[in-house]
Amino acid sequence: MAVRRPVNWNGTGFQDFTDAEMAGVQLEIIRLYGAAPSVVLSVVSSGGSLGNLTDTRLHAGTGTTDATNFDTTGELQDISTISVTWGKINQTLSGIALDRANFSYPVYRVSGGVRAMTSTDFYDTFIDPALATLSGSDSGTSTAGTYTISATTSLTGATEVSGSNTAIFVDTRADADAYTADGLIETKDQPTNITSYYLHRHNKASDNAFTKYVCHQDGSGDCTHMSLSKIRKQLRTGIQYHAEQELSYNFSSGTARGTAIIDTARTNSKYITFQVDANDYRAQEVPDYDQAAQTITTYRLYINRS
Repeated sequence: MAVRRPVNWNGTGFQDFTDAEMAGVQLEIIRLYGAAPSVVLSVVSSGGSLGNLTDTRLHAGTGTTDATNFDTTGELQDISTISVTWGKINQTLSGIALDRANFSYPVYRVSGGVRAMTSTDFYDTFIDPALATLSGSDSGTSTAGTYTISATTSLTGATEVSGSNTAIFVDTRADADAYTADGLIETKDQPTNITSYYLHRHNKASDNAFTKYVCHQDGSGDCTHMSLSKIRKQLRTGIQYHAEQELSYNFSSGTARGTAIIDTARTNSKYITFQVDANDYRAQEVPDYDQAAQTITTYRLYINRS
């Protein structure tokens, strides 16, 4: 790895960037990525490329009516599981090409003068550490343009991705209050929503003042300051291009982002009966509304750097 220290022109000579100035460029790279991420997650109706998450819940067996006695548990239909798949997150790449804006990469001191960074130098000096930060744990504007999960539609420093508060997963359970003996025969599936989960993107920081580095103009050995817009174009396409090569999201491995997505359910059955009159004995197996909910599966959104 060749990390170079770029130079600035102070009016009389070249001056090496300070650590603070190097950090300032890093902040600008991340801010630029936050304004226009190239690895993009969106919320779709179904079939998202990240794959499916499964919500499970129990529903009741079919209830029965008997003229002489209550049907036994052996005679009744068992409770069963309903599974609902959620494939709501889709990943796409923007297809960004590198663009040096007709200038070399920044120059740095060598014996007897200065030399332009190679593309590898530029990557090692600026892009690699920015990607390390972006692919780390959630950190507000330090991870701008990357994604996280929240169980709320509003998350400080982030934007809900769907734009319409569309959940990417809803944990449901059999409604504990819906199944009652005096309500027999009960509707088989009576769900209630427990927790909804939403995809958010971390917002970019405010404009960042940073020191402009010195480059060679293409076709010339002369050193010059690039315009701010051209520097930003060089930095922005650099981080966007390499993010597409190295960053991705999944539900299996990497650095976890946001809250865990938890599928819960009641797992036991309850045998309930109700006698309407001398000729009407009703029985049904329903989800055990006295049982505490159990965690079935825990999912996480991960950001992965390859």
